[in-house]
Amino acid sequence: MSSTVDIIAEIGVNHNGDLKLAKELLLAAFEAGATHVKIQMFDPKFLVSGDAPLADYQVENGIVTQSQMEMLESLTLSREDVFELDRMSQRLGVPLLATPFDLESLLFITSELQHQTVKIGSGDLTFHQLIFETARSGVGVIISTGMSYLDEVARAVLIARAGREVFLGNLPIDFSPTQVHMKNLVPEASEETSGWLTVLHCTSTYPAPIDQLNISAIQELKTFGARLGYSDHSQSSYGAIMAVALGASVFEKHLTLSRTGIGPDHAASLEPKEFASYVSDIRSARMALGDGVKRPQLSEQNVRSVARRSIFASRDIEVGDVYSDSNLLALRPGNGVSTEGYYELLGATATKRASIGNPLIG
Repeated sequence: MSSTVDIIAEIGVNHNGDLKLAKELLLAAFEAGATHVKIQMFDPKFLVSGDAPLADYQVENGIVTQSQMEMLESLTLSREDVFELDRMSQRLGVPLLATPFDLESLLFITSELQHQTVKIGSGDLTFHQLIFETARSGVGVIISTGMSYLDEVARAVLIARAGREVFLGNLPIDFSPTQVHMKNLVPEASEETSGWLTVLHCTSTYPAPIDQLNISAIQELKTFGARLGYSDHSQSSYGAIMAVALGASVFEKHLTLSRTGIGPDHAASLEPKEFASYVSDIRSARMALGDGVKRPQLSEQNVRSVARRSIFASRDIEVGDVYSDSNLLALRPGNGVSTEGYYELLGATATKRASIGNPLIG
């Protein structure tokens, strides 16, 4: 199990299209201990139709426009803004990640920003063209799996693998993923998917009710051989801590300066102090998980000798006496002959003398 944990502070669109606010969020993520910061990149005309309605949660979170198009147009950063934010993230040592929602944004992220990892959002798990082109570019791919059935995740992973194989030269450059869901069209992966692919469990509700986090579904994602993670839209760290125990090592959580802000994701986000506690909880959980090897811990060594028992003489034992229930007793501390050997001693002949109340000499 990897000892590293990546915690992505998802700024998303909580910057409300304002570069100054985006910078403040980036700094807050750095101060809270995030390892990465993520934004969303899109051209609204390549994402939604003109009359696409708002989701219920978007209306509940204060969006007053009539359509997704109007909402998204108010939440975009210019490419110049993104470049500036990227440079700031490099200075802080907190790499910027981005989720593209269209192919042009993907090209900008991989070619102009030259990011080495790209995140695919849950809404685009079935946007196979975007997944294929992302993997074909050779970058690391993070796929979030909210709202999905396992077979949908499996198809997305196959598409990503096909794109990766094209990048590696194991499939022709003009390979079409039209029928890639048929496994015989995709060769066995030529490299471990855990090296470039991360699959995130997710519940795409904003905020996500704790009784619908379904953290144990992470177990099903292990079949893909990818690095595991959790995109967390709940308002606590409970789910993340359980995800650590199930093998998750990549975490994504929305960050806002104020949960009362007007926008689609503020209500499902953590404020800076809460985010810092979230980071601390995950790191503590990972430390508590340990390496999985059952052995005494350093802090247990003293307790081990004090709490374990040794075999004592319950009466004077002379050389030649036979050990029995009547002359042996198990007492603390455990720095003498171990009580694990009690039954082997019964019926044996003493070769050394032992005084009443003293441990046997091994």
